[in-house]
Amino acid sequence: MDPIALGGARVRGRVRRRRARARPVHRRRRACGRRSRPHRRYLRSLRRLPAAGRGGARRVRVRTVRRMPRHPAFAARWQSRRTGRARRAARRRAARGACERARGGDAGRGDVRRRRGRPPRLPVAENADPAHLKASERAHPITKLGNASEAIMQLSVRIPCLFWAAAWTAGCAGGGDFGGEGAPRQRSYDAAHAAAAAVWEEPAGALSASDAISRALRANPGLASVAWELRAAEGRADQAGARPNPVAEIELEEFGGDRSGLSRVEATALLGQEIELGGKRALRMEAAAREREAADWDCEAERREVRRRVACAFARVLAAQERVELAGEGVKIAEEVRDTIAKAVRAGAAAAIEESGARMALASARSERFAAQEEAGLARAALAALWGGAEARFAHAEGELRIDAAPEPLDALRARLDRHPEMRRAEADVGARESLRSLERAQRIPNLTLRAGYRRIEAEDADTFVAGIEVPLPLFDANRGRIREAEARLAGAEVRRAARLQELAGALARAHAALRIALEKRDAYERDILPAAQAAFDAARGAYAQRMQGYRDLLAAEEKLLQARREHIGTLLQVAEAWADIEYLAGTPAFAPGMHTKGE
Repeated sequence: MDPIALGGARVRGRVRRRRARARPVHRRRRACGRRSRPHRRYLRSLRRLPAAGRGGARRVRVRTVRRMPRHPAFAARWQSRRTGRARRAARRRAARGACERARGGDAGRGDVRRRRGRPPRLPVAENADPAHLKASERAHPITKLGNASEAIMQLSVRIPCLFWAAAWTAGCAGGGDFGGEGAPRQRSYDAAHAAAAAVWEEPAGALSASDAISRALRANPGLASVAWELRAAEGRADQAGARPNPVAEIELEEFGGDRSGLSRVEATALLGQEIELGGKRALRMEAAAREREAADWDCEAERREVRRRVACAFARVLAAQERVELAGEGVKIAEEVRDTIAKAVRAGAAAAIEESGARMALASARSERFAAQEEAGLARAALAALWGGAEARFAHAEGELRIDAAPEPLDALRARLDRHPEMRRAEADVGARESLRSLERAQRIPNLTLRAGYRRIEAEDADTFVAGIEVPLPLFDANRGRIREAEARLAGAEVRRAARLQELAGALARAHAALRIALEKRDAYERDILPAAQAAFDAARGAYAQRMQGYRDLLAAEEKLLQARREHIGTLLQVAEAWADIEYLAGTPAFAPGMHTKGE
């Protein structure tokens, strides 16, 4: 370029810069290729325009284009900054999409914007070629580093998700039986596990008893709270094995007073460690382990209680469904009786008042059917509440209410009470109290504290070592009160164990007697009462058709038949509840209602 022309360009550039500095602020910013303040206010005012036909303000997205500076150097810098911002925005959106996919989502940011009715935001600049931009990004070393960081981010998000999913699957694969003589299984109850179980998909159609029990064991709120107590016991067991912390001590002597400075100071640095004697740490760990075992047996007892409650609630749902079917049959029988009486009235063989009585009986049967349907809904809701469900989504319970099994002798069932989780919990409590008593006795032996350190004597310019032993003298406190307290608590734990055994034995005897009574009543209804009621109703209907009896006898026979069927359903429910109680107390094989579907 001609030097003269170059000099002229420099002069013109200086003149332009002087003019730009002489302009106002908003004009100066506009000369640099940016929006001025009034222009920005104008754009903000354009973003709120009245919505057509709505009478309100609607936020409108206004796309503005920045003007490129005229000077080539400023234009190149402006274009590079714009492309860099677009690249960084694209990387951020890609990272967010990877995080969403790793967390289990099926849509990124663009899909969310499409669902909201807005077009997805482009990940590149407006004037840039996407293919060319991707090629340039792959060729640039910084872009390669960004891609590597995105891959690391995806792994860091996906690995914990896969870990928690595997842990939840392993926890859900645990067994459901509670019998056996060994120690309880070491379970890992977690809040994340409970939350995942709470959102487990409930079947919308039929629900079996095994599905209901497994769901309640995974998501029951009471069981989750007991599981947190188990976690607390695990924390106490971990803390019980901790040793005393060392103690650091620094002492300064021979300074201050008549002496000035630190010329005659004596500095001592000591390190002390307490040593427990008498096996205190081992006894403390043993007591904490027994308490942790007791908490584990509490969880097992709660699992057995949840199983019993689910079995009873499921039996009530089955009984409610059979009552609904019985109410429907009662409506059909009432309609048949009404039609029979109506024919007799039209034939002139009966009075009109008899038809009115039949209509009243039909209305009563329909109201009973409605009440039975509502009770069935309440029974389903009570069952769903055992796994934390606000409402029952399943349509009906699948299974049979009748249980065909003979109970074992009472003596054989009593022999199993020692293996009940509550008895195991009482035994673990007694063991923990014994360990605590031994620990309190060991507290009478004082602990030793060893000290060793370094001393600097400035006056003599000498370095020495210091060592010492500290032993408390048990002259006034021999820990006698704590020992008596531990012995009293041990005696109380033994009394509670014996009392709990008596309570379980009494409850087992009552449940066994209730089961035998319910089985006898069920057999009586199936053998004598139901056939007799059905025969009486058939005879009354035939006699009324021949005008040998009145309509009152027919309605009475109908009511007795329906009442006998309702009582039969009640006896079946009593048998199921008694079986659930015996299963809870003695841990017998599961004869819960609905375990065997119809046809097996």
